[in-house]
Amino acid sequence: MICGVFIFISGICCSYSKNNLKRGLRLLLWGMVFTAVTALAVPDLLIVFGLLHFMGLAVLLTIPLGKYLHKMPPFIGVAAGLLLFWITYHLQLGWIGFSPQYSIELPSFLFQNNWLFFLGFHDSHFYSSDYFPLIPYIFLFWAGVCFSGVSLPRWTTVSHSKVLAFLGRKSLWIYLLHQPILYLILYVIFKV
Repeated sequence: MICGVFIFISGICCSYSKNNLKRGLRLLLWGMVFTAVTALAVPDLLIVFGLLHFMGLAVLLTIPLGKYLHKMPPFIGVAAGLLLFWITYHLQLGWIGFSPQYSIELPSFLFQNNWLFFLGFHDSHFYSSDYFPLIPYIFLFWAGVCFSGVSLPRWTTVSHSKVLAFLGRKSLWIYLLHQPILYLILYVIFKV
């Protein structure tokens, strides 16, 4: 749930970014750094296509498609994005639909290799300790992009918090540093 809200809000932020190309490439680069670090330092926890990889690619894909997403009435775009997210949520299990009883089984050849792992198609040997494939999460991201077109009541946007603005500008660094800091704290707690 937390990651879903984070992805949705990140989609909203695409509309407020000054340079989505730079933002997307930076996120993708940091994702690759995480892959390299986990491959070298903790190969048992290898991150192949984690949240940062997903976010970077989602931002880059939104650059050419954003104008179409913004032409859509916001509530229709949000509803369509959420519906597509729900329908494709179990893609990795080999089906799409509303439930196992009301679903379409996907062809097995899609799950016989790892060429399309970034889309959500992979074999049973694929592993990534942090894994957010484009399908279904891109639909949640795009629902956020569409939500940015919703006109909110003025009272929701009037106040400005310097602390929240600072945290918003530094959110990538907060994300990058929170895990090592938490691991260090837990390491100290459990060693004492």
